[in-house]
Amino acid sequence: MNLILLFISLSMAFVLPGAAIAMRLQSRAKGAAAFIISSVLLFEVLLFLQITGRALSFWTVFSALGILSLFAFFYGAKSIRFKVPTLSMAPSSPLEVFLSIPVFLSTVILAFRAVLQPLSGYDTTFRWSWLGEEIFSTGTFSFYPPLSSADFVHYFYVDAIPPMCQFSYFWLYASLGEVRFSWTAVFTILQFLLILFFCFRLAEKLAGRTSAFFAVATLSTSVIFFWSVLMGQETGLTALSVGATLYFILTADEGDQRGAMVVAAFATALGVLSREYGWAFLFCGLAAAHFKNIKRRHILLYVALVTALAVPWYLRTWILSGNPFYSNPVGRLFQVNAVHCALLRHYESVFSLTVEPLQKLDFLSFLVMSKSLLVVPSGILGLWVLRRHYWLHISLVVCGLAWLASVSHTAGGLFYSTRVLSPVFVLLSVASGAFLSKLQSRDWLIRSTIILVVGLISVTALLQEIIVPGHLETVQSKQWYREGFAPQAPNAWVPPLFEGIPPGSRCLSDWAGAWVAMRPRGIEVVPVWSPDAAPIFDRGRSADEIAHTLREHNIRWVMVSLVVNLDHLKAQSPLYGALLQTRPWRISKSGKFALYSLADDNSALESF
Repeated sequence: MNLILLFISLSMAFVLPGAAIAMRLQSRAKGAAAFIISSVLLFEVLLFLQITGRALSFWTVFSALGILSLFAFFYGAKSIRFKVPTLSMAPSSPLEVFLSIPVFLSTVILAFRAVLQPLSGYDTTFRWSWLGEEIFSTGTFSFYPPLSSADFVHYFYVDAIPPMCQFSYFWLYASLGEVRFSWTAVFTILQFLLILFFCFRLAEKLAGRTSAFFAVATLSTSVIFFWSVLMGQETGLTALSVGATLYFILTADEGDQRGAMVVAAFATALGVLSREYGWAFLFCGLAAAHFKNIKRRHILLYVALVTALAVPWYLRTWILSGNPFYSNPVGRLFQVNAVHCALLRHYESVFSLTVEPLQKLDFLSFLVMSKSLLVVPSGILGLWVLRRHYWLHISLVVCGLAWLASVSHTAGGLFYSTRVLSPVFVLLSVASGAFLSKLQSRDWLIRSTIILVVGLISVTALLQEIIVPGHLETVQSKQWYREGFAPQAPNAWVPPLFEGIPPGSRCLSDWAGAWVAMRPRGIEVVPVWSPDAAPIFDRGRSADEIAHTLREHNIRWVMVSLVVNLDHLKAQSPLYGALLQTRPWRISKSGKFALYSLADDNSALESF
């Protein structure tokens, strides 16, 4: 696509409308506010076009964004001022220069990895990026959340995640005219930089300029935070949402209070429209507003605007599926996908912190010691330094509870669940900056010791950021370049065992990676929670009877993922029980998969 048109289309989606509104509202950090406001407005535009039955083609969305940009500029015309930005965050002392080095190197590593290994989260390619790809391909997201068998042809997992990140990827692909994963690095890098910006500004607001440099240096040493942004999911946006919300509210007394609360509402909505637990961030904003004695009418405006921006998505999901948080159970109030909820209960029996708590506590200790050694202890000590700022403590509790609620439902396990802690690491870094800044001011010996500790931890963290999600303990040094910088395209790997499935086949599976990887080969992978797979859970029928029914649906292959879902499927499905107990299998080279061919008669199931 023409580069000028590409620039215009991305500017209208992520800069122009928000810039005009931010100027009219006399917002602080207008550039950052422009991205946040524009991203939320892009979400609303796409949702509006979908609800009104418009095809989400490039020119349809481009026209809608053009009209929105014009209205925004008419709204803010009297306030638009173009100023050359000042480098107020530039280091001006030897200590600030030193603390800037790990931040700069961490950003460089993230940038290279985001370009060379885009969308590197375990499930990014079949959820966050895939929805954007499918909207680009079909011009609609009427299949989302997936409910019918036809919906599961387009989207594998049982999701109704608010698609802020996914919509951004869609518009990037639409603007490019093709799916190019490496370009998603633009959003990954931008999120990382904006999070660092708000971390710096929050720390500067609370404890001064030196504290701000310590805060961002501390944050750059958190490998878990680095990974949560690099993977290209919602966890970069949630950290940005919390940091921006608190910053705009805490600085509301330095300008137009009403305008600051409006911008803060957009920042909170960014999180609410990125993941369901983003609603918790509203309480972070309310705590900060109470601390700053924000006028009651402005607090009500903040809550009302967040609600107005976020509720339409959840209302649409509720109307379509019977559950605004589909398919997460909320007591017995709403409808759910029964198979999905049964799997969630199985995950609770495996991953809940109440199951083998000492073992999980030991692993969490390992993660803290190896991947966030500076930010956690110094951040906790910093909470005492900032003890008067109760909004910070409340926000940490709120974000921590959001993580605790997610742990038992995360199929990737405890380590993967820690990505949800990204806002926690931002807030702890702010507290850490206050503590280290105060401590280093005592005398030269303490200052020298702190510089030495920060330097050593930074070196270790930077090495880990090259290979994360790998661990220094398990990845040999000769493999570091391959792990961190060798070009790697998403969905490139297909287990060799699956290459024997002929094109045009339908294959039953619980593994979404196969669904994405096998589609280009003309093979439809039917998820076990699709209505077409319902017979496999009929405990009143034999495995052979179930196999016969599957063949009637042209499902002649069963691919078994020998990981977390295995025990549940084996216990709940007569078919899986028969396959795994009495039938031989051949395992692929990865050692994690098995493939079965359903026989053409009713008498046997034969392994492939």
